[in-house]
Amino acid sequence: MSIRCGACLQARFHGYAVAGDPSVPTHGDFYAGKGIGHAVLQTSAGLLSIFNTHTCANYSHQYKEPVKGLKCRIPADTDAAIRISQVLQLASLVQVAQQQGYMGTVIAGDLNCPPDSLEMHIFKALLPDLHDCWLEQHPDQPGYTSNAADNTFTKPGGDPPSRIDYVWVSGKPVGARVTMQRAHKSCSYSDHLGVEAVCKFEEACPGRHMTATAREIIGKNPQLFEAAQGIMQQCADRFQNSRKRWVLLAIWCAFAAVMLFAVAVAFPWWHYQRAALPVVLCIFAVSCAASPVSFILGFAGFGSIAAAMKEAVQHLQLCLSPCIL
Repeated sequence: MSIRCGACLQARFHGYAVAGDPSVPTHGDFYAGKGIGHAVLQTSAGLLSIFNTHTCANYSHQYKEPVKGLKCRIPADTDAAIRISQVLQLASLVQVAQQQGYMGTVIAGDLNCPPDSLEMHIFKALLPDLHDCWLEQHPDQPGYTSNAADNTFTKPGGDPPSRIDYVWVSGKPVGARVTMQRAHKSCSYSDHLGVEAVCKFEEACPGRHMTATAREIIGKNPQLFEAAQGIMQQCADRFQNSRKRWVLLAIWCAFAAVMLFAVAVAFPWWHYQRAALPVVLCIFAVSCAASPVSFILGFAGFGSIAAAMKEAVQHLQLCLSPCIL
């Protein structure tokens, strides 16, 4: 997004409570420290609240069979619950900011979910006053930003093209286009294309965006959020089980290292066995290295995200309780 002039009055970064799966380093979401950037700009027309984010990627692009009563696709990849929790956290931050009476709100970034996905339906339900700039200006055009045909990073026969990069605004969109196809004659800027939007905002009015609380919105869309709760509950259980397994592995590795050290001290003849000594040293070294790594993954990794996911599930249960009862 480009703004002609304005002073940045506030800038903060909010890390996602559930950033990714720490046991899959090849995905990188957890270790990248993903989150939400929030800035407040002083413009000639008033204060503008801007959010930028990048949610957890969908690596398999798998979806479940359609659910009766829901007009969205239910993700079936292992990171679906992570993205849902991130969308909930993003919406919560935006709702808090909207109560401050800023002139307008802008949300831009790679949400890693197409418009017809469960995640985006949750996003739109929680933030009904925001407008999708591309959709409102080009309702009949796909606007692909990922795996686009004119992107040099797109691999033949790879994932299908999709629109997962957005600009959402509380103002009135008056123009939108997909841009940044080429940084050079033979190379694109990125594996994603950019989205450029032009918007108009009205004068600031405190609380004008808040038409309903999150609890009221969730209560009006029980089936949508029950589907999200089910996916998140399964993920919370998986994270909790992973935490127990990694901690147990740390204990066993520590036990193996201690026992090998005790055997080496008690029976010096190990030092004179050329065939056995390298094996013992190798097992001892692996045990010493694996124990702290497993402990850190179990407690610092899965411990924190399992607690955060459980808290998010409990929040949805609390909001859905009147509907369930």
